[in-house]
Amino acid sequence: MLHRRHRRLEVRGREHGAKKKKKKTARPPPAPRSHAHFSHLTPLLSSPRIAELLHTSSLLAYVGAGHTAALTPRRLALSNTARGGATIAELPFAGGLVGLRLNRARLVAVLAGATHVYALESLEALAVLPTGPNAGGVAALSDGVGGDQGAPGRLALPAPPPGRGGGAAQAGRVRVFELREGPPRPGPGGSAGALAPSVELDAHRSPLACAAWSADASVLATASTRGTVIRLWSFPAGVPVGAVRRGASSAVITDLAFLGGGGGGALGGGGGGGGGPPALLAAATAHGSVHLFRLEGAGWKGRAAAGPHFSATAAALASFAPSALVHRRADAVIRLPAPTSGSIVALHPPRRPAAASEGGGGGVAPPPPTASPDSGATVCVVTAEGVLYEFGVAWPAEPSPPGGGREKERRGVAARVAAAWAGGSGKHGEGGGGGEGRAAVALEREMFVGRV
Repeated sequence: MLHRRHRRLEVRGREHGAKKKKKKTARPPPAPRSHAHFSHLTPLLSSPRIAELLHTSSLLAYVGAGHTAALTPRRLALSNTARGGATIAELPFAGGLVGLRLNRARLVAVLAGATHVYALESLEALAVLPTGPNAGGVAALSDGVGGDQGAPGRLALPAPPPGRGGGAAQAGRVRVFELREGPPRPGPGGSAGALAPSVELDAHRSPLACAAWSADASVLATASTRGTVIRLWSFPAGVPVGAVRRGASSAVITDLAFLGGGGGGALGGGGGGGGGPPALLAAATAHGSVHLFRLEGAGWKGRAAAGPHFSATAAALASFAPSALVHRRADAVIRLPAPTSGSIVALHPPRRPAAASEGGGGGVAPPPPTASPDSGATVCVVTAEGVLYEFGVAWPAEPSPPGGGREKERRGVAARVAAAWAGGSGKHGEGGGGGEGRAAVALEREMFVGRV
């Protein structure tokens, strides 16, 4: 009898255990985290150190991190991502590469003490340019000049020390080269035919940390390792035309980007192109913030020496003492939801909503009056941890002139519409000291794209 009882308990225990096991295995697996699919690039970029894509083409230049013999940091490889990452060409170097830049005509390879310039089509060596200490690979290569994206462009690099005893005082100097068409001729570094005479800028007291060109290469933005002030320079003259202040405390600026300026116009009204001067400047920092500065309109005029009547006297004063320019603070500051050690930033015109009601029925707000930088911008940020953020920014209404009641009312309505269209919550950003009121900042998209 006791034996039968033990048998019943054992059978019940087995059944109970089987039921538990069945419930455990029947539980659905957790949903995978949303991320971009780059399976065709995984074997190619298993251990990259630097990667640079030519706009939206399939031409990719990359340098390995040195974990394998094929991915040595002393070799630059060009590959075609549309053909499974097939290698097109390789360029060996004596030292490790710290930076890469590409445009439609030139390939720039940056080493810690020199920069090599190649013709992209033939990979012919055009110039070897000595630089100052450049472990961060700082270099700014424009996409053509004056709207011609097929032109070689302009190249900004840290200037080399002038000689003994002058290195410390010249730490923040920048040398700008005008790249030319045609083969090189005998000259310093073999670059007499590939480069125009350079222009040197006494930009900062601290070493150069970041630089960026506007779309038409008419304006250059530079920032030092201190990261408190960003200076703006007009080209081809190379004169300072403005300065904006990121903040009072030091912060590493990891990237700069412009929006607008595709028609040959420069700050100061001397360009005369159809696209005008750049409208917006963004600065990303290692503290997890992105600072936005409006460079045209009422927000900029009168606050910096870069208005349409920037005289020769003001230019001479600015070239003699760039610190005399007015330092304007950011119009908006975006705080990233998660901390980061660095990020890159890109700016785009604001997006129109997919559907809108013109008659105002159904409570659907109409689209903004114009999809231009004056009404806002789309800010894309990719962090070093591999997260892509996309923010919508809407600017507040600008003050109307005296007696313009209808204009003031129209701008107020436009500002409310733009704020509703962009989210209007202000959760991830705040207005700065340069604008009238606060800019509306809304997080529109967050996606994990893989650690970069």
